[in-house]
Amino acid sequence: MPRRALLGVLTAIFAVVVSSTAWPDRAAADDDDPKPTTPSRATRPAPARKTPEAWADEAFAEERVWVGQQLLVSDRRGRETTDATLTITGRDGKKFEGTLSTHGGRDQVALTGTLLRGGAFEWTYVKIIKGHGTSRNIVGDVKVLGAMKASDLMVAEFRWPIFGSTPRTNYVKMGTLRLQPSKDKDD
Repeated sequence: MPRRALLGVLTAIFAVVVSSTAWPDRAAADDDDPKPTTPSRATRPAPARKTPEAWADEAFAEERVWVGQQLLVSDRRGRETTDATLTITGRDGKKFEGTLSTHGGRDQVALTGTLLRGGAFEWTYVKIIKGHGTSRNIVGDVKVLGAMKASDLMVAEFRWPIFGSTPRTNYVKMGTLRLQPSKDKDD
């Protein structure tokens, strides 16, 4: 065999050997049933993000207690900030009942409300339990509208008057609540 022919045969054999070891088998790469690979370290799925609706659902569970501040602004008293404690006393589906205590528990009012879409909620005051002096017109005249801003923060705004009642000069012009879970009850 002449040298050139022998050199061509050896080159072809070398090319076949190198190509079969240097590149992965294309048949294995096209296989319909690939072999599973084992991760180099343990992995766990990313935690599911809760929605504002889920935050509200947990926030208004029976026996939940929220604490924070109430701000009221009126012509008669000016700007008044006081402590506020919201206690959820009952829950049935989207409906809830509770109490709002202010001024260190000196004033307390019963409320009923509803969870709305998007983590929003509303309630009305249904009965004065104690205190509130001359401001007994909050029962039936005030609606509170709010929303969950985070899993640990609810913000609400008072709306006066409702149900066609007549505004009075001593009415509060603006009122807000900012509440967070109570550390005493929810830990």
